[in-house]
Amino acid sequence: MGDKMDRVDCCVKADIPAVARIHLKIFGNPNDEPSEGLKSYYEMVLCGNPWCDEELPSLVYRSKEGTVEGFVGVITRRMNFKGKSIRVAIPHRLMVAPDCSSPMAVLKMIKRFLSGPQDLSLGDGANDLGKKFMEGMGATTSKIYSMNWLCFLRPFSVMRNLVGKYNALKWIGAASWPVCSLMDSLALKIPHNPLRPKHPEGCTAKEMDSQALLSSITDFSKRRALYPEYDADTIQWLWDFLKSNTQRGQLRGYEVRNVKNKQIGAYLYYLNSKKLMEVMLLLAREDSTDMVFDHLLSHAFDCGAIGVWGRMEPRFLQSMWNHHCFVKRGSWAVVHAKDPEILNVINRGDAILTALEGELWLRSPGDML
Repeated sequence: MGDKMDRVDCCVKADIPAVARIHLKIFGNPNDEPSEGLKSYYEMVLCGNPWCDEELPSLVYRSKEGTVEGFVGVITRRMNFKGKSIRVAIPHRLMVAPDCSSPMAVLKMIKRFLSGPQDLSLGDGANDLGKKFMEGMGATTSKIYSMNWLCFLRPFSVMRNLVGKYNALKWIGAASWPVCSLMDSLALKIPHNPLRPKHPEGCTAKEMDSQALLSSITDFSKRRALYPEYDADTIQWLWDFLKSNTQRGQLRGYEVRNVKNKQIGAYLYYLNSKKLMEVMLLLAREDSTDMVFDHLLSHAFDCGAIGVWGRMEPRFLQSMWNHHCFVKRGSWAVVHAKDPEILNVINRGDAILTALEGELWLRSPGDML
């Protein structure tokens, strides 16, 4: 009897081709066969990363006939909450096939996911529908960690880039390139232009490698109630994965030091072919947020970036206002925890939840803005 019932089940390696077909039905051409690259991606999500936990597997929804009709990937991490190591589960690519036999498949998978042994569930890439489903099953939405910030360095080029995203207007974006570049050049010559960042005096920067990234995260996490736990092996794996994603842009990171050569902050970013800089990590001492943010924007300007954007880091909110940054809603950060104090810490912004801790580092380049 049990074999004839639809159910939520653990995802195994043999399910990967079926999961990739669901992906194509939703995001691509349903008549295509899944590429080896797409199947390799889901294999990495399922069992190819160093945080895999047998007690927190990815999940599939199986029909009565045993056909895979839904999927939610589960990436696990470790975080430190007030001195105690906790398990975190991140849902990734919640998908249900358009021809799924059960209208309850999504809710059943979410219920199974949230009832797992993790201390914290963190979904920071949720769309409106995913947010609605997650909240319906008891999760809450963190407004502060659902925000993105955007700073225009060359505003006419940014507008040209945004217009060019629409197929019907691509020709306008392409044709207006010389005019927009000229307008940006003229605008930057205006005295006291607030859009032109100034290099902070006494600041220097040193390019990071994976171990410097580990050291920076460790050092700047000490005063937070909730922060990620990495070691040399996991940070190296993450660094290599981020570097390999060249479609997203060139990955670079810097330690920021003051006049006494003491580290006061760090940042990690992608610079893509359209000269948009996506900040993946932004850290600073409490008394040095303005200086670190100034250095980031000055560096971005020198690199030719037309704009800089990233996930909200509450500690830098005042610095963002000072630089006339726009703050807009990004994908939803939906959280669920057994201990309500964990949610309180997140809601008051006393957590390090960068683009490296949830699923944002996994998302495709087309999801960036």
